[in-house]
Amino acid sequence: MSTTLEILKKPAKASTPQLASPSKPQLKKTGSAREPPPPVPITYGCEHIKVMLESDPGRKHAIASYRQALRVVSDKTCTTSKYCNSCKEVVLRQTMLCLQCPIVLCLAESDAHSNAECHRFGVESEEGRLYCFFCHDFIVDETMETIRTKGGRYINGRKRRRLEEVAPTPHEMQYIETNTNPRPSRAHGLRGLWNLGQTCYLNVAVQALVHNPFVKHFYLTDGHRKKHCKRENCMSCGIEDVMVEFFASDRVEPFAPTDFLTSALLSNSQIRANHQEDAHEFMQFLLNDLHEADITYSELPKDNDKDCACFVHKLFYGKLQSEVTCERCKNVTTSLDPMMDLSLSLRTPERKKRKPKSRKDKDKPAPESTPELNGTDTPEPNGTPNPLPSPEAVFTLADCLDRYTKPERLGKDSYTCSQCGPAGASAEATKQMTIRTLAPVLSIQLKRFEHTDKGSFKIEAFVKFPPLLDMRPYLSISQKSPKPGAKNLTNGNGMSKPQAKNGRKREPHPDEALYELMGVVVHTSKTTTVEAGHYYAFFRVKGIWWRFDDEKVKSVAEEEVFKERAYLLYYVIRNLE
Repeated sequence: MSTTLEILKKPAKASTPQLASPSKPQLKKTGSAREPPPPVPITYGCEHIKVMLESDPGRKHAIASYRQALRVVSDKTCTTSKYCNSCKEVVLRQTMLCLQCPIVLCLAESDAHSNAECHRFGVESEEGRLYCFFCHDFIVDETMETIRTKGGRYINGRKRRRLEEVAPTPHEMQYIETNTNPRPSRAHGLRGLWNLGQTCYLNVAVQALVHNPFVKHFYLTDGHRKKHCKRENCMSCGIEDVMVEFFASDRVEPFAPTDFLTSALLSNSQIRANHQEDAHEFMQFLLNDLHEADITYSELPKDNDKDCACFVHKLFYGKLQSEVTCERCKNVTTSLDPMMDLSLSLRTPERKKRKPKSRKDKDKPAPESTPELNGTDTPEPNGTPNPLPSPEAVFTLADCLDRYTKPERLGKDSYTCSQCGPAGASAEATKQMTIRTLAPVLSIQLKRFEHTDKGSFKIEAFVKFPPLLDMRPYLSISQKSPKPGAKNLTNGNGMSKPQAKNGRKREPHPDEALYELMGVVVHTSKTTTVEAGHYYAFFRVKGIWWRFDDEKVKSVAEEEVFKERAYLLYYVIRNLE
């Protein structure tokens, strides 16, 4: 302290008189170079990365592996960094690229891999940040951060300012976190679509394919091969163009799908310009056109009884099983039909008329009615259709699926048994619809529109739908034990499984039929017709829900999605074997 005071008390040296406007002091030029600053000690993000970088072989291997991982992360035209090598599927959430071996894992599998292989570091797939599994946290290491930011001087071609100049205050950080939404980027494909004249139905269908991880992987890995396609007005070429525009372009402004709309109008005469179409029907038409455009379809012989090998059938098509049981001889007739989606009716038939209760039965509660929903609006015998459910009515998706697979008693004149009775004689029978095989993508239509002789009607009832959907109760394999002499059925993913020793089928594993909600399409209108109104959609991208309303795209809370009156639901299999 005394030394400091002595310095302050020292008299100033004699100097030249001060001018009214003092000039800038000139530095004395010398022939010698400026002395270098003292060396700065190296700092490390954590003690584990320090051990690796201090040894020469470990340092070279870590830097080379990190550079390679960053190249994979920065390549947004492929899904390599989003494909979990353990789950064997493209995941929508963040993944980890192991720094010590060439493997990509989802967050659930990365910890197990680190514990099993003693691999300490991973590179997250969003921004290439380094993660230490031993510290359970992201680490900021000087050496690795310099590599990640391309030498520390330039980021995305712009000169980087010094960190001290841009460091926000705590108050500014709080304001930024409160008022910032994730910026749309080509890595996520978050772009709106211009409405080209009542084309909102087309926009939601295109967004449903763009944000489907399996479809995205097919097109971004050159699955269609547009250069070799010779089809005119090919819708598959149009989808490939949209994928490239969304995921291989720096643009974030809305995109006008003019060529895609033109191909749709020329491919199907039922689609009219400047006219509202049904989003569900358009998606069916679109998938059928993509099926015909797949090159593997042309390689199949016409008399081939096997399932189509095109990517549309692999991703979207399952099989429905119909079993009709004769009440007289118990003969079972089984038939299989392809299933692109499930159409669930929201209008329930009325209960059968019951006899008046006796005094003994008056105190017994009446069983709840669970009318059949088999995709059609056929009332039960001796019953009449109920009025349209009111907008205040509430259903659940599980209720609709339970009714869909519930046995239905057919009328006396609706079935003719080939095993008993005279030829052509009708018999009473029971019909049950179940799902024989499930596809990786499960599309569900809630039938909100009814067309009758009296006009068209829209059902505004609210249907609760879950983020995770377990389809095991609705599979054929889960309904009952096999008939004598019956062959093995398939599980929910189409994989053949052996029967148990006691003759009963194995119950499907929960992961084999567990689906995650990927998207929701909503139809809103002031009228009761499908020809009027507006479509918008919600899709989950990297764990965040986004609302796509033509050219407008914004992030929304998950709770907002489940408050909507859905028309179409898109689920994807959680684990693909």
